[in-house]
Amino acid sequence: MDDPKFWGMKTFKSWAKDFVTNKIIGIDQTGVDDFIGNYSDDEINDLITDGYMSRSILRNFKQFAYDMKIGDLVVIGVGQMTKFNIHSIVKVVGEYEHSEVGGYPRHYRKIEPITILPHPILY
Repeated sequence: MDDPKFWGMKTFKSWAKDFVTNKIIGIDQTGVDDFIGNYSDDEINDLITDGYMSRSILRNFKQFAYDMKIGDLVVIGVGQMTKFNIHSIVKVVGEYEHSEVGGYPRHYRKIEPITILPHPILY
């Protein structure tokens, strides 16, 4: 097994709490309504052209779905746009999944919380 990678994930405070409670991390984007691997190149280009996705959002989805692996560690941050306040550190324990059931996030991975800070700290 390869050494684990470390990832940073910035999210809403409410999502960060839900991630820890539900033991998942996730991403979502209006218009990305299916498992990211089910989209053809033409469909991806349509999402970008129609304004649902940018190239950076596509990169984020591909990293989340394909580059992140079981055993990797994720530092979850919250805060204003220009700040990254560390909320928690979690370990990825599940493969990328997509579900239309259960609300947001629809694109997720199961996690095991490692550290949950009582108050987010600025990095």
